[in-house]
Amino acid sequence: MNLAENKTILALLFATVIISGCTGGGSTEQDTSTSAVQVNEFSAFPNPTPSGQNTRFRMQVENVGDHDAENVYAQLYGPPFASEDGQSNTWRSSGGDAVSSSDRLLEFSDLSAPQENTPSTPSTQTVTFTAPELDDGREIGYNMRARLMYKYGTDATSEIQVMGEDAYQEAGSPQGSATIQNDDGPVQMEIRTPTPIAIYNSGQDSVEKELCVVVRNQGAGVPFTDDDGDDTDAFKGEGNGYNLEEVQEHTNKVKLTIENVGRVEFRKDDDGSYDESVSSQTKEIIGGRAVVCWDMRIQTGTSALDTTIPLSIESTYFYKQESSSAVTVQGR
Repeated sequence: MNLAENKTILALLFATVIISGCTGGGSTEQDTSTSAVQVNEFSAFPNPTPSGQNTRFRMQVENVGDHDAENVYAQLYGPPFASEDGQSNTWRSSGGDAVSSSDRLLEFSDLSAPQENTPSTPSTQTVTFTAPELDDGREIGYNMRARLMYKYGTDATSEIQVMGEDAYQEAGSPQGSATIQNDDGPVQMEIRTPTPIAIYNSGQDSVEKELCVVVRNQGAGVPFTDDDGDDTDAFKGEGNGYNLEEVQEHTNKVKLTIENVGRVEFRKDDDGSYDESVSSQTKEIIGGRAVVCWDMRIQTGTSALDTTIPLSIESTYFYKQESSSAVTVQGR
């Protein structure tokens, strides 16, 4: 390959990098973690366990995100549990009785987020079951699963530039993407609307533009929420746990709220109002992402318009993630 061919290939590669960097939505901070509540341990003891003997399941969880986690519960399920007293070949309560949903619930309450100089404190809960009765010499492996659920939220901050016609042209009609910084958490956001936003002379006191945000589920589980976005009672189930039917009905939904700031006000659609200080809407994440848009009213005033506007976007949701623990029961 000669020198001219090398230069041509390098030029094409360079152009590809430039084009790929200028398309799509805004960029996000690269050091953001998508973790919130992590499971440090989920184990059985003893393992292997003799049939008909008590087995203790231990789970330790920890909040490693940026927000407090509320109403943290883990519901155990998977192997066959006794539905009536004395039922054989099933996992039973430590007293040998039937196992209800409440018997399989681990309650962690609220978990505080770590602070700058204060690490988070792990929380540990245990539950004991009696292993199934097996014939001597028989061995069966079971997979105890845990459905961990909690209320959480992710905040994101960004800024966009608004420029009047003269300032925009003097700057060479620039066009770029807004950088957004997300808190640690499974739901992450990015700004889709380019910046700066050019405002051409219209003779009006205000102009309307559109601000769009892409929200993604980047954690290992799935979010869910009701239409209000923060109603814990909407998902309350037996023993203060979660109602799985309600959770399933509202799976993959997230509530986003944006605040008015300075000369900019937001509303969620044409039927909404600019009168509120914040504007909220609940969206369903499909295929891992959702696009949420607001009408944005910018007060132009009489002074030259060339300003940077800080944006504060809050997402609120519940989150569901799965863990499992393998245990072997041996007939002896």
